[in-house]
Amino acid sequence: MSGLAWYRIWLLATLLGVAIGLSVAARGDGVVRGDRSLARWIQGRDGAVVDVAVALGNTLGDFAVGAAIAVAAAVSLAFWRRWPEVALLIATVAIRALGNQFKRLFDSPRPTPDLLRVSEAADGLGFPSGNAMGTTLLLGSLVWAASQSSTSDRFQRLAMVAAVGLAVMVGFARVHVGAHWPSDVFGGYLWGGVVLLGLIWLAERPWQTAPP
Repeated sequence: MSGLAWYRIWLLATLLGVAIGLSVAARGDGVVRGDRSLARWIQGRDGAVVDVAVALGNTLGDFAVGAAIAVAAAVSLAFWRRWPEVALLIATVAIRALGNQFKRLFDSPRPTPDLLRVSEAADGLGFPSGNAMGTTLLLGSLVWAASQSSTSDRFQRLAMVAAVGLAVMVGFARVHVGAHWPSDVFGGYLWGGVVLLGLIWLAERPWQTAPP
């Protein structure tokens, strides 16, 4: 087995272990330790730049916006017959659509006005954040798709940095408006990473060359 394959297995196992641990801590009506102080610190960040970042983050994390981006990218890739990338992007949309069903496993409520400033009245359960998970899946899929068509290491690194920055902005925005606790966002990143690695493995599998 190649070093890259072992690295992916180690990364998947690490993400899965941390995701399960955080999910156990977040399950139920209690608030995860440190959530209140970190959320209040985030909500204390003000200014024009913060307002723009919050608006952009909430827009990018919206399901309809993410789905539109994924479908547009899939259609473009289909023109070039990049079927593994197309399948991956469509799968991210389908999984994001099932996010509310996944949240029922943990039954963790969103922040309430008596605990945190809530400026967005979001519906449903909180953990894991669908915006954070969906953004992780979408941006991760786009970065992987770009890596399949580009041999430039510099371009791939820039794409990864941009994706991480946008994902952080989405998570920051969700906490800033009081729609999620920080643990909800971290849970979204973790479960999004776990699912993304699994989907990439499936997307690559049919195209691998059999060993001699």
